[in-house]
Amino acid sequence: MKISTSLTSHLETNNQFKGFWREYKSLHSRDSTGQKYANTIAGCMEIVHDLNEKKIPYCILGGLAVAFHLHQVDHNAFLKWRGTSDIDLLVAKKVVGGILRKNDYTYRQVLRGLKAAKQGVYDYVKDDNGETLVLGLRESIQNKKGKDITNKILNNSSLVDVYSVPIRVPMIRDLVQMKRFANRAKDREDIKLLRQKYKGLKL
Repeated sequence: MKISTSLTSHLETNNQFKGFWREYKSLHSRDSTGQKYANTIAGCMEIVHDLNEKKIPYCILGGLAVAFHLHQVDHNAFLKWRGTSDIDLLVAKKVVGGILRKNDYTYRQVLRGLKAAKQGVYDYVKDDNGETLVLGLRESIQNKKGKDITNKILNNSSLVDVYSVPIRVPMIRDLVQMKRFANRAKDREDIKLLRQKYKGLKL
């Protein structure tokens, strides 16, 4: 994956580029499962860097939110985390189009997102050097009772530092609730891991 010029410049200015690049392979593949993903972490950092510059309200959801929370408490766990095949982004569609185009994303509903599309998730795809990044854009989010909690998630989001890039993710308790609602095997594993790393915090 080719890292954008703006992200590269930011990492270099903050003396993080060498460290990030040294760990790129660990972020890119998962030796424990043999699974290799497009580098969703790097792709997410590119998008978030531009969102931050434009001061656009957003929140990173799903698996990457788990990874970034882990980064705060156990960097080794972050590097060994299971990985994910897509970037889940909560943001207003009308304000993010320019940033997606700048980063070479095009709207293309993918098989993974067909069911999700009925729930208001729009897939954007970036093909880069033989890798395919999928970004699932969600404009709103509901809890298990169907109540809209979009503003709650955005307003209560936590700001975490990932290689000097500030990234907004759900507050840890909100993230665990969303994972409970999804209740897939990987969500249950994520909850178990977060509980191990955030000892003493009722989740």
